[in-house]
This record gives sequence, C-alpha cells and structure tokens, in this order.
Amino acid sequence: AYKHILQAVVAAVENTADLAISIASCLNVLLGTPSDTESEYDEKRKWTWVETFISKRFGWDWKHEGCQELRKFAILRGLSQKVGLELVPKDYEMDTSSPFKKLDIISMVPVYKHVACSSADGRTLLESSKTSLDKGKLEDAVSYGTKALAKLVAVCGPYHRMTAGAYSLLAVVLYHTGDFNQATIYQQKALDINERELGLDHP
Repeated sequence: AYKHILQAVVAAVENTADLAISIASCLNVLLGTPSDTESEYDEKRKWTWVETFISKRFGWDWKHEGCQELRKFAILRGLSQKVGLELVPKDYEMDTSSPFKKLDIISMVPVYKHVACSSADGRTLLESSKTSLDKGKLEDAVSYGTKALAKLVAVCGPYHRMTAGAYSLLAVVLYHTGDFNQATIYQQKALDINERELGLDHP
C-alpha cells in the first residue's frame, strides 16, 4: 500500500522542482515518528488521509496504530526498489518526525515490472557443476561453474542474485578442491551481492 501512496503523491506533483520535497514529506508521514510538538489534529488529519486512500484503493480497513510494529528500513528498501527511488546512503533516524529531507532524495529511476533476468545456459551449467561436484569430478565442476558464472554475469549482470548463486556454488567447488583463498573471495562476493539486493536484515 505504501508504494501506491508514494506513487499517488509523485503523480500529483505538477512542478518537478517540488518532487524531492514532496517525496521526502510523504516518506516522513509514512515512516517518521510523530513528534511531541505536532498537534494531535495534524497527526489525525494525516492518517485519516492515508486510511481513506488505502480504503478507496484496496478496500482495506487499515488503522495507523499498527504502524508502530513496522520494520521501517525493510519497507523503505522495498519501497525504493518498487518505485525506483534513489536515496542518499546514510543512517536515517526513523524515531524522529522528519527523518527525510529534500536533499536525501537523489533521483527516481524507471522501474521495469515483470522482467525476470534469466539464463537457461547459465542454469544448465550450474546444474552440471553441481552434478560433477556430487560425482567427485572436481575439475569438471570448476569448469562448469566458471562458465556458468561468466554466462550469468554477461546476461544478468554482476549484481544479480543468480550471479550471487553462481559465486556461492563456485566457492563451494573451490573449497572442495582446496583453493580456500579463492573460495573465500567468491563467497564474499556472493554475500556482498545478496546484502546489496536483499539488505542486511534479510533472514
């Protein structure tokens, strides 16, 4: 629902110069914590608008009291990915009423829905590498794993989760061959990609 609220705010902005401040204000409403000085009337009015929007858009009876239990950073990350929002990388103080400022909004990038990056050849090579590893054919496993990694980097890019899977598998294979240093490097690359794509708090 937060995605649709933010998209509605963005769509309502007439002057692009006001876009950053509008996005920051919307994020403050959705993810900020009300201050003691904020009037009860303003707070109630804010959440009445949000509740009305959600009710009309989804037919869902939502009360803002439940937002105290939200995992705000996970929501912010998901919101940024779905809307194409690029923010300044820093620790945002979600316990304040205005954790987001105009200058925190770097840009908005186009988001392409339903474009799943995949490589049939890459998947086949990964499976061949796993099979070779299971059979104890370590040289073949390394060869297939290396080819799979190269294919997935070329097709999906260096920071895709499938690429991370290839790095991880190749790390396991190299570990079994005794190349612990390279295995550690590849496993760290897989971890870095997954942290970047899923966030540090992903289970």
